[in-house]
Amino acid sequence: AGLIPPEQILLNYYYPFPCRVLDVSCGTGLQAIALARQGHKVTGVNLAASLVGQARRNAVQQGVGVTFKRIDDLKLDVDDASYDLAVIFSQKIQHLPGRATRVAFLREIARVLVPAGFVFLSAHDRYHPTMNDLCPSFESIAEPDGEEGDVYLLNLHGVESKGKAFFHYSTPDELRVEVTEAGLHVWQVARHSELGGEPGMDRLFYMVAARQPFDPV
Repeated sequence: AGLIPPEQILLNYYYPFPCRVLDVSCGTGLQAIALARQGHKVTGVNLAASLVGQARRNAVQQGVGVTFKRIDDLKLDVDDASYDLAVIFSQKIQHLPGRATRVAFLREIARVLVPAGFVFLSAHDRYHPTMNDLCPSFESIAEPDGEEGDVYLLNLHGVESKGKAFFHYSTPDELRVEVTEAGLHVWQVARHSELGGEPGMDRLFYMVAARQPFDPV
């Protein structure tokens, strides 16, 4: 229905009730539409006008009410404290080049969350053994002046990338530091299989962060 099991499990646990959701880098609206079908009030944002247009058409065709907006330069054209939840699924945080850029964007995400708001992220762990399973399906080159974990994806599952698609393969510790520097507090880090996914995909990890510190009491 647009959300894979780990994404749905996180949503069910933290937001089993309707809330205001910001779908960051929404693509063609697959996840935003799935969220809206579950009763959430969803806004999807993306840098690419073509994808925003396709997302709008998909929502209309499926009879689902979702607001889709194009953003410029990673600045969210929304007011402070506008959303209860932001989702950055499908490892999209890893398309942002440069640690400073990722921290600045996460800080922008924090700005639009309510004081009790959360953000869900997913990412590839570059050192996890299951990353080896990707080796036959893509070719990569390291960015000459980049950070460790930066690559240009040339081919994935037999489909050539249009141009040089940038990825930054992180680690849970590195992403935790970036999230913390953005003023957010990490509540949970879990592997794919720990949230109902298959163990063969445990190169994927999920991070839940909030504006408020975690209080076990």
